[in-house]
Amino acid sequence: EPDLAFASLNQGLNVNSQNSTLLALMGRFLFDNGEDEHAKEYLRKAEAVDPLNSELSTTRLYIANTLSRNNRN
Repeated sequence: EPDLAFASLNQGLNVNSQNSTLLALMGRFLFDNGEDEHAKEYLRKAEAVDPLNSELSTTRLYIANTLSRNNRN
């Protein structure tokens, strides 16, 4: 249910827009849905809040692996 996932992430970010985990998860969600530029915005925000966040690290690794497998830039 992509719509439910997006709504849940948005709801969480409306409560706490500085939650680095939610920001990273939104970045991954957007990346998975072909919104690469929007994904980058959320990942940059997550990094600005907490560059050592484990979800951010996991998301970056996931994106790098996906890009290398699919030759996406």
